[in-house]
Amino acid sequence: MDEKKFEEGINCFAQLLGSFLELRKMGYTQEEINWAYNTMSGNFVPNFNVKNLSNLIESRKEN
Repeated sequence: MDEKKFEEGINCFAQLLGSFLELRKMGYTQEEINWAYNTMSGNFVPNFNVKNLSNLIESRKEN
């Protein structure tokens, strides 16, 4: 495996895990977080930072 691709994969995993833990601390449920991850994964360039994910969950709650 290419070392650069491996490092990119590890960085992506670390970002996902970090944002998951932060969203749980903010009080979001597992179902809400899974929905946000799945929705964001469909984007051309997914951005799994906490602010984007929490905004996505909040917009769903409003509708």
